[in-house]
Amino acid sequence: LQGGGGPPGDAAGPPPGIAGDAMVAASDFFNDVWSTNDGVAWRRETEHAGWTSRAGLSAITFDGALVVLGGSVNDDAAILAGPSARIYHNDVWRSQDGANWTQLAEHAPWAKRAGAALAVMGDALFLFGGECGFLADVDGVLPYFNDVWRTRDGARWERVTAEAPW
Repeated sequence: LQGGGGPPGDAAGPPPGIAGDAMVAASDFFNDVWSTNDGVAWRRETEHAGWTSRAGLSAITFDGALVVLGGSVNDDAAILAGPSARIYHNDVWRSQDGANWTQLAEHAPWAKRAGAALAVMGDALFLFGGECGFLADVDGVLPYFNDVWRTRDGARWERVTAEAPW
């Protein structure tokens, strides 16, 4: 692909959100929170939640509240075709209403990551896996986690297993 906003040879410049000749979309990241009762009419609870803007965060309801954790900001090397400026998080946040957020852990003991799965079983919240990139490193090691962590309050975490069999 060539740079430019039109057909090949057009000197109009790249369209909005495109980084010059690289033709890589520039990502936007958000920390707004929306709610709906019917999937049609949506209400913004807050434009800027307490946690920083990010993508790939994990969210669930736990113990009567919303819980948000992890995620990342900036694009990965696989998207940029160059060095990654991606920053990962391992913070944990809680809200009763989606508008007001309280930080439960600034740095949870699990490695910073995006895309972790969450589940509630009994009185515990479980975190499974996630990623810290999309491409293998020079040694062929993939940037994916298969650890499992558990908490009963969002602030104190214990590792259930370092390497689940999946």
